[in-house]
Amino acid sequence: LKNYNLAIRLSENDDNLYVNRGLVYLDLGQLKKAGEDFNLALKINSGNSLASLYLSNILYPDNISRIENLNQFIENRKVPEAYANRAYYRYLENDYPGAIADYDSAIFLNNNDPELYLNRGMTKEKISEFNSAMKDYEVANLLDPDNPKIYYQIGNVHFKLERFKVSINYYTKSISLDPEQSNVYYNRGLAYHNKNDHNKACQDMKKAQSLGLEASIQFINKHCENH
Repeated sequence: LKNYNLAIRLSENDDNLYVNRGLVYLDLGQLKKAGEDFNLALKINSGNSLASLYLSNILYPDNISRIENLNQFIENRKVPEAYANRAYYRYLENDYPGAIADYDSAIFLNNNDPELYLNRGMTKEKISEFNSAMKDYEVANLLDPDNPKIYYQIGNVHFKLERFKVSINYYTKSISLDPEQSNVYYNRGLAYHNKNDHNKACQDMKKAQSLGLEASIQFINKHCENH
């Protein structure tokens, strides 16, 4: 955020800087400030399609309305961000085939964004297309080899296919890149439990609990009295 503030002071007529700062505000949940930045971008350049896209997402209160608005937006401007946004809202509405189709379109327009492959893979997991999901994660990993989320998702696929030893390797890699992920410790603990390594399972569950994951407490109470 500080970097964008400085960049805007140096180049106050760059509409894309306002869009990017607006996206940071969106991530922080500061919708009012995000909307102000998107409006400033449109004031500088009324044709900035991304500013228009993200502003409309703020204005519509529910996923169905946002999807309907994006339908109209995409009729006029076929940009990958619009398809990715609609895919996200379709995912939230459990329309997984529709979300996958939108990620397909987004990737067709921009095949260098690892988040698109990651999100499409996660959506495919929802309908048990594990092999296809794995291919997406592998591409995402090639594009972004230091992203712990990707290793976590690959680990999850192996876990669901009961390849517990392999899943542990990927969870461990994810933890090495970001050791504060409670959910990764939890899932690795489950993998150890399935391999009957109860000491390591309980160590991971206790670590997950220390990081604030309440779901681990039930496991600890049931399995870790003597560990």
